[in-house]
Amino acid sequence: VDDDDCCKRYCQDYNTDCMEYKNNVHTVWQDASTAKGPTDARSKLSAMIYWDYVHRNDPSKLDFQRVESEDFCMETDSHMDFSTHYDTELILMHHRTKNDFAVLSTYVADISQNNQDPDTVPNLCMVKFTSTIRNWGTKECVGLVTPKLTNAMWGAGLSFHRCHAELNVPVDPYLSGVFDGEEGSRGLRFFTHGYDVYTPDRVLVTHDYKGHQSNPVVHTWGRQHDKAEPETIQLWRSDIEEMRPNVTTIGTRRVNMMLGIGTVEYSEEERHEIQQMRASRFGLGTKRTLEQASEFSGINLRERKMEMNRCGNLEWVPYEENLPSDYYGLGEILGRGLIDGGTGIVSDTGNVHAALRESRNLNTKQSGSGLRVSGALVVVAFVLLVLSRGKLRKKDERHKH
Repeated sequence: VDDDDCCKRYCQDYNTDCMEYKNNVHTVWQDASTAKGPTDARSKLSAMIYWDYVHRNDPSKLDFQRVESEDFCMETDSHMDFSTHYDTELILMHHRTKNDFAVLSTYVADISQNNQDPDTVPNLCMVKFTSTIRNWGTKECVGLVTPKLTNAMWGAGLSFHRCHAELNVPVDPYLSGVFDGEEGSRGLRFFTHGYDVYTPDRVLVTHDYKGHQSNPVVHTWGRQHDKAEPETIQLWRSDIEEMRPNVTTIGTRRVNMMLGIGTVEYSEEERHEIQQMRASRFGLGTKRTLEQASEFSGINLRERKMEMNRCGNLEWVPYEENLPSDYYGLGEILGRGLIDGGTGIVSDTGNVHAALRESRNLNTKQSGSGLRVSGALVVVAFVLLVLSRGKLRKKDERHKH
């Protein structure tokens, strides 16, 4: 039995006038019997954003709508709720980091705290190791007035950042079946690409932890289904699927090889494969090294243990920033291949820089006006693009948070 259409069901149960926004919602249906897990679902969001960015100047090729690198992208789970004015408030919060490469992320509070504006916020800063790296619980921060710099710990339930972060550090589409490993690997990848993860200073997004876990329907997906129809490969992920047969290692082992987790002795061929995956579009950045990531996060990847407590105040780790002509670094990253450092699609970095110069002439207070909000739902995740012509803030201080 197919699930209800999410948009129609929401309008029926919560807001009978919401169909006027139906053109702001793009739904991609996924047969449960062919689903490959939450990481795969989120990788489709990255692919959609990439496609609509690359084709932003050709409306006939857009899958959904035009994406600019300075737009805001938001990724979250299902079973979520949002405080009133969460969109404009998240933009203002992002500005408070004074870091245009900030990623606001955490394990969000329970839905009972929605619109309550509590004084405490969850703070991700610890991991444990199963078959790979896994986030482990949260601490709490009390009385934050600005977002807190974390030790590169990223949570998939809430990720709010400029869309250039989604373009530079897309979710790896070759992590089929991965649950543990998704968050730790992307957080460390963000760090090597020059992005910094911050704990939000307010509770604006919440999760229904109890309600969905007690729903018996969620434990039946994928069972007793008729044979699935052949999966439709959309244009925005056709290149990814074409390359899939050439990917030697997928899933959890790919995470471990990418990050150097464990004391495995790899063959010469495997070491070459590691070099290729790290140099690919879904690999590591060149702004900070994996060794710096390990030191900053307090995680000993080789020995598979949390070696130091990095839950307190942290110093921002400097790196050589991009030239003004390629401020966001998109030229280098989008020029990479899907499975190695080969040729990809080079972005129009001139337009990026022009947009940056233009936006710097606007006042930050305008960031709440003229917003365009859209959604794209895929299995357990969706992304929101929020267009803001607010002032972009470059990191100009070596500050603590």
